[in-house]
Amino acid sequence: MFWTPAHLEMNSGAALQFGDQSITYSELARRVRQRQQELGNIRRLVEIEAGHSPEPIITYLACLSGGHVALLVARSDDESDSPSDIERIYQPDSVIRADESDSWKLEHIRRDPLGGLHRDLAVLLSTSGSTGSPKLVRLSHRNLESNASAICRYLKLNESDTAATVLPWSYCYGLSVLNTHLTVGGTIVLTELSLADPCFWDLAKDNGITNISGVPYSFEVLDQNGFTPEQLPSLRILTQAGGKLKPALVTKFAQLCAQSSRQLFVMYGQSEATARIAYLQPRLAADHPDCVGQAIPGGRLKLEPSDDLPPDQGELVYSGPNVMMGYALQRDDLNAAKTTWILRTGDVAEKTEEGLFRIVGRRSRIAKPFGLRIDLDRLEQSLQETYGEITCVETATGVGVVTTNSTLPNDDLVTAACEKTGLPHSSFTVSSVPQLPRLTNGKVDYTATRDLFTQNQTDDIVASSQDSDAAAILASVLRKPVVKPSDSFVSLGGDSLSYVAATAALQQRLGKLPAGWQNMSVQELEDLRTNSIDPATKKRRVPVRLETTSVLRALAVVLIVGSHIGVFDIRGGAHLLLALAGFGFAKFLLSDSDRRRRVRRMFHSTWRIVGISVLWLVPVMLLSTEYGPSVVFLNNLLGPAGEAPEWRYWFLEALVYVMIAVAILMYIPLADRWEKRWPFAFPLVLAG
Repeated sequence: MFWTPAHLEMNSGAALQFGDQSITYSELARRVRQRQQELGNIRRLVEIEAGHSPEPIITYLACLSGGHVALLVARSDDESDSPSDIERIYQPDSVIRADESDSWKLEHIRRDPLGGLHRDLAVLLSTSGSTGSPKLVRLSHRNLESNASAICRYLKLNESDTAATVLPWSYCYGLSVLNTHLTVGGTIVLTELSLADPCFWDLAKDNGITNISGVPYSFEVLDQNGFTPEQLPSLRILTQAGGKLKPALVTKFAQLCAQSSRQLFVMYGQSEATARIAYLQPRLAADHPDCVGQAIPGGRLKLEPSDDLPPDQGELVYSGPNVMMGYALQRDDLNAAKTTWILRTGDVAEKTEEGLFRIVGRRSRIAKPFGLRIDLDRLEQSLQETYGEITCVETATGVGVVTTNSTLPNDDLVTAACEKTGLPHSSFTVSSVPQLPRLTNGKVDYTATRDLFTQNQTDDIVASSQDSDAAAILASVLRKPVVKPSDSFVSLGGDSLSYVAATAALQQRLGKLPAGWQNMSVQELEDLRTNSIDPATKKRRVPVRLETTSVLRALAVVLIVGSHIGVFDIRGGAHLLLALAGFGFAKFLLSDSDRRRRVRRMFHSTWRIVGISVLWLVPVMLLSTEYGPSVVFLNNLLGPAGEAPEWRYWFLEALVYVMIAVAILMYIPLADRWEKRWPFAFPLVLAG
């Protein structure tokens, strides 16, 4: 068993690598024994926040070797003290999580455990880690051991293999990476970096990472960044699971791997089967990129026919020693014996002439945007508590939220969905319908709902491109409930942050925009459209052109990124962005004649920059040891000198400081009058 101290001591070398430190297998075994003593001899339910640190992994292994039950949860950004649904329902006896200083502490919630834990129960995983669904998968020691052994067998893992925690190990795919490498005596590199982060590849080279695992989104990022296996000399295999990767990308990566003597393993699995169910042999990937392959060693796959499916298709059903004990919906379920021996996956599949299985559809209510499982029923129920009749469907770009209440603000629904799932706003699209399509039994017809949603989105795109007027565009971009014909972009409070979006949208509607359009009224903008359309052809006389500042912004970004990754060394990109910010500041924020009002707008725009930046800077400071608190707009005042990492964000701090200084200056009546009297000479003297 890979989790016992005796097994760990059989291996040599580093077990865990983090930063410049490492923990050998013998040291890991010692710390696991010590953690076992802290947990005690009476079985406990231990909630483990699965962070990228040795302490939660040591606790996980101590639970397995000491007979305790590990309840794995993702790291939470929720700072409230209120317990999660999982905590309220399952009442863990102990918990280990990181505090604000990222220090890990094992806390016993109660001295005497509640008990009621089945002797075979080892691990509890959420069926939908992103929504924090309290419906848990019950996994036994045999489940974990058999699945880890099968994966090691077909991947041919050994003690020379090294992987990184690029996937959360509260998620079955990430957990399988941890389990398999500990089984063979390999090394796990603990990191919070993603495959999209250039720093990850430096880490991978320094640590000799041989195996990289990713979900479909990971491979899309790799493709966009022009990844080739040769970039990482130590690389041996790529593994992909967590959803269906586009066949074209499977073919591309399979060919790249074959050309460089590496291997690509396309895999298929579910939490209910511990992790893996099927895999596609690398030699078949290029010719069968739409298949999940064959059952893992020790497992069996078959198609179960159904009256509502074509004769050559069926629901994919799996059996094997890694099939879960069953589900848990409440604490009492943790004492139940095994109830599940076969797994109906909910996926519709067919079998090729070569004996490979191909997924062609889904019968279950699980969506996988970014490779993360979203329990649509759970999300639906959560939203219904606040917003009434709502249903959720999987779409090509994420999740569609369908409501029968056309007066509900779309932004409110999207924000609520983001809070409940942790996914970005771009993952959700809202559509309203008169009524939800239903089956004869009264249940929602999800297929018809998805079709209706798709049709609505198509109609909305056509309508918005043909009928949306300037007032509607400005109302949408600037989030104003009412826009009058006499209003302008500037009078409505527009600034450089919203200028690019408004320009692009208005050009689609009006064609080429004249200089100074931001000061034109809505009525004047609408008149432009009339004059820009040729009555004979009904087409624009002047083609749409890119706005100059947008081109310069893009150029600045290219200069910054290219210089930082070493493609070239051309300085001044950040200075160009500062110049564009100054141009926008004068163009939008100094145009108001009322002194108090324009100063308020200056501070409002400054606060927007600070607010957006803090969303990035604070997590960077908390999660990275590179940055101190001074990185959050205090580096010039309190930060270190020289080439310290905090100076990487100097341009944000400089911009905010200058904007605050100018706002204070413009509040002085005399300075305000001078600026209005000498609009060019006054700022020129200030700059000098």
